[in-house]
Amino acid sequence: YFAIGGAKHPFKLNGCECFFLMRNLDHFVMPVADLASARQRFSALGFTVATDAIHPFGTKNCCIFFEDGTFIEPLAIADRQLYDAADTAGNAFVANDKTFRAAQHDGFSQIVIQSDDAADDDAQYREEGISGGALLDFGRHFTRPDGTQGEVAFRLAFAAPEKKANEHDVKTGFFACEVIKSIPGGRGALVDHANGAKVTIAIIATAGDPMATDEFLELFLETESTAGVEVFYPMDSSALRVMRPDMFALMTDVKPIQTEGFALAALVIGVISLDGVQQILRQNYIVHHEKSGWVIVPPAAGQSVTLIFQSPE
Repeated sequence: YFAIGGAKHPFKLNGCECFFLMRNLDHFVMPVADLASARQRFSALGFTVATDAIHPFGTKNCCIFFEDGTFIEPLAIADRQLYDAADTAGNAFVANDKTFRAAQHDGFSQIVIQSDDAADDDAQYREEGISGGALLDFGRHFTRPDGTQGEVAFRLAFAAPEKKANEHDVKTGFFACEVIKSIPGGRGALVDHANGAKVTIAIIATAGDPMATDEFLELFLETESTAGVEVFYPMDSSALRVMRPDMFALMTDVKPIQTEGFALAALVIGVISLDGVQQILRQNYIVHHEKSGWVIVPPAAGQSVTLIFQSPE
């Protein structure tokens, strides 16, 4: 039934033929204590890191952008007073971040999908009973490496797992992001990385019961899962893989972030050459290992998830 590429994909639900228009990943929010440690770590890994950007609700980021439009968003608290006020006012982005930090989890705190119409997504989430909070509109300034400045704007629609799924300790946030005002001319040199990183191939989550969030994830990602030794969610040009912690450990030789709750534990990044990645990692004394055609970098200060580099070869 599935032919990846943005077309509608039919499936049967309660005897009726329905259609999914597969979404794609947008970005991954990674809480850090401070942006300096994240910048230092990701620069040492061979990534180009964007300049710090301030949100109007008390957080700030320094993003790592890829050619396919996805990106990693290291996130720190910039202004505690604004941050707490936003949480009190019902800002779901801040609320999700605060919940995740309070639980002292590592990993990505929020997974984000691309949206062409966040208001429509918000209405759909409410109709399906999976709303994660009020629609959020905001803008922020940006500065390019060459010093030019401008403003971007976004609209976010939040979703949340059903109560049954949340009983399995889901601290992760989920939202769809619509770009209302983009950077003129694109991200330019920000997508050029010394390690040859180009695209997001997959994000890997662990869970004691990988099927606990299946119904919610199918609705949120607008796709149909395949269950086997892991639960696989195909998307337009990437995928989400959910597996037990012991399988993650066996596959990566990395201790899982959590043993039972749902956790976004790893990101698989497509690179031009694994040799080029390893050269940078060795030069900068980054702990890493090879397994099954992957170069794997376990979590460290400023990098709270496992990074897996994969060559297209």
